[in-house]
Amino acid sequence: MLRFSRLKLFLVLGFVLGLAACDSAEEKAEAYYQSGLELLEEGDTARATVEFRNVLQLNGEHREARIALAEIQRNNGNIRAAYSQYLRVAEQYADDVEPRIALAEIAITNRDWDEARRHGTRATELAPQDLAVEVIALNLVYQAAIVGEDAPARRAAARSAQIRLGTDTENLFLRQILIDDAVREGELERALEELDMAQAIDPDRRIFYDLRLGLLSELRRPADIEALLRDMLDRFPNDEDLPAVLLQFYVATNDTDTAQSFLREIADTAEGKDTRRAALTTLVRLVLETDGRDAALVVLDSLIDTQEDPTIYSMMRASMMFDAGQQDDGISEMEALLETETTRDETIRVKVTLAQMLIATGDSVGARARVEEVLESNATQPDALKIKAGWLIESDETEEALSLLRLVLDQDDADTGALSLTALAYARNGDRNLTREFLALAVESSNAGASETLRYADLLIEEERYLPAEEALLTTLRQSQGNPQILQRLGTIYLQTEDWGRAEQVEDALKDLDEPLAERLATALQAARLATQGQMEDAVAFLETYAAGAGQEELSAQAAVVQARLVSGDTEGALAFAEDMVASSPDDLERRFVLASIQSATGDYEASEQNYRQILDQAPQAEQAWINLIRMRYIQGDVDGAEATLQEGLAVLPEGINLLWAQASFNERSGDIDGAIDLYELIYERAPNDLVAANNLASLIATYREGDESLERAYAIARRLRGSEIGAFQDTYGWIAYRRGDLDEALDHLEPAAQALQDDPLVQFHLAMTYVALERDADALPIFQRALEIAGPDDTRSQFDNARTEVARIEAAQ
Repeated sequence: MLRFSRLKLFLVLGFVLGLAACDSAEEKAEAYYQSGLELLEEGDTARATVEFRNVLQLNGEHREARIALAEIQRNNGNIRAAYSQYLRVAEQYADDVEPRIALAEIAITNRDWDEARRHGTRATELAPQDLAVEVIALNLVYQAAIVGEDAPARRAAARSAQIRLGTDTENLFLRQILIDDAVREGELERALEELDMAQAIDPDRRIFYDLRLGLLSELRRPADIEALLRDMLDRFPNDEDLPAVLLQFYVATNDTDTAQSFLREIADTAEGKDTRRAALTTLVRLVLETDGRDAALVVLDSLIDTQEDPTIYSMMRASMMFDAGQQDDGISEMEALLETETTRDETIRVKVTLAQMLIATGDSVGARARVEEVLESNATQPDALKIKAGWLIESDETEEALSLLRLVLDQDDADTGALSLTALAYARNGDRNLTREFLALAVESSNAGASETLRYADLLIEEERYLPAEEALLTTLRQSQGNPQILQRLGTIYLQTEDWGRAEQVEDALKDLDEPLAERLATALQAARLATQGQMEDAVAFLETYAAGAGQEELSAQAAVVQARLVSGDTEGALAFAEDMVASSPDDLERRFVLASIQSATGDYEASEQNYRQILDQAPQAEQAWINLIRMRYIQGDVDGAEATLQEGLAVLPEGINLLWAQASFNERSGDIDGAIDLYELIYERAPNDLVAANNLASLIATYREGDESLERAYAIARRLRGSEIGAFQDTYGWIAYRRGDLDEALDHLEPAAQALQDDPLVQFHLAMTYVALERDADALPIFQRALEIAGPDDTRSQFDNARTEVARIEAAQ
């Protein structure tokens, strides 16, 4: 009893002491919270943050402390951390509207409309009459109108925002609607006025400066842009991208002297060696681009003599010689650098650059040796890993490539080259979502670089995601003013969306650049716009007027006239125009090629062949002329003549990739499948990024080669075709999926393929076999019957013997 009583006493004491400890923890948490509030009132946010974190360590569900901490982080610009804290509160307190409002507002600011809609909808359910909630709801209505291309609804939402501002003058979420509406209405001055008022309320919000840059760019106010960028450099000193943006501005406005002075200013004031080196190497590249090779060499020689790390500048000198066509000299200088005394990092850099030179000269063996040397010395060297990953992607070893690229991104998650290669690897795998995601990351990491943005925009345009493509292109255009390729893609979007006003603005912007490429692109866009608007006669007349005064661009302009006449159905006019082109310059082989092409298109094969032969007599290396001759004979039904012409062309151009392609096609038609596969393997090795080459090779392997190894080879090649909307690609990938046992994916691809290629018996057979595998004999029977009807009784391919067997089996079972 004594022992039991003592035990009972200990248990009771333990319980009481436990309660005391709980009370103590709650009291401590509350003390920390009150202390945090006092520090916050005194303006000491740093110490207040510490106190609020102490609260949450003791009580993770202390709502007020977490909200206070979130507000501090939000006010300090640490938006990601603030979002995380608000989200935690929203998860802990499902009916609390305050964190939902904050989350929705942050998402709207970040233009993350999915998150804005998620939290905004919940906030509306909780407190529909709350003024902040009503503003969020109005933003969502406005954005929905944009996505739905509902201009009246968008304007109505903007009017509502204007009315609300009468009583809520400092609400930036309302003001942003008016800024965006003014831009979309083309009222840029009004947009600037709205932006002035927004910045008066919040002068440090970075997004407003980016918006102002865009508006000033569209209004073409270079002096104001420069002043704004200089102000931003002072206001946001920790933004490492701003110097590059200002430099791009100087280059885009042809103010090269100021650009060079700016780079020297950065180098002179740089605190670290890397910053100084980056500024000076950029200076050399700028001098090379603007003043020429000799001037750049003078700068390089000076840097080699005066800088404490001359190796990098000696490498640049060798690279400059290489790029100027002195490839052997450039490689020799790089190899000589390896014999000099350099640091380990410099030696690695030299070897990587040398490997890139060897790749360019076709010496893949030498390049691989140098890359392996680098990786033996440093297994995680980023540039060497990226080069090796590129080789692996080309050989369809994408998983290993991705593994290497992860090593690069672990060191620098903003490595633009690694992000771009990762996107390419996922594209090879047919994963469009990850491809899109990594292309977007590459755009972000490159500070909206032109080449990265173009790759990203091209994918979005292909997917008909025009709005995000436009936003990406406009962001880059603000920084790379006058980039003709960016403008051209914007024009393409406006044509696709039938936004004729903006399409004309792009045409005008291209014409203002006053350079041949931009003028050609403007002409093509204008002609396409007129044709798309149903004004084909106006398009032809415009092109003819342009061609008459095209100067050095005369030939391409005249060819465009010929093509436009053909498209409009005026074959006689196209032929007459082409004949006039040749008559005005009979020795010009390119003009004669245009005429030969038109003669072939109009059925005058004899005259066409005479012109092609005249071209080949003078230029036997003109591969496309051989190809057109072969195609023309084949169209006429002269298969033997087409093959004879092919052999004639191969005798002159044994390595001509298009001629090899033609030979592979002949082999396939004649039943020499092994010969066709061998040629497609060669073509694929030379053009690993060509989708048609990949499709043809994978299709032949999957159709005619047995065994798991061959099937996996076909799958590795064809993965990039997954999700395609091209019938032939759908059939290839679908049949491979069928053979690998992935019947649902096979069906997803083969049904649209059979619809698109209704006259191809093999495609119909593939679909029918998939139905059989899915035990859908009733669906398979009419498809088999159609395949046999198209193939005819004389087609002896084994697939159709199988089809006859299957038809008999299904009919017998009925």
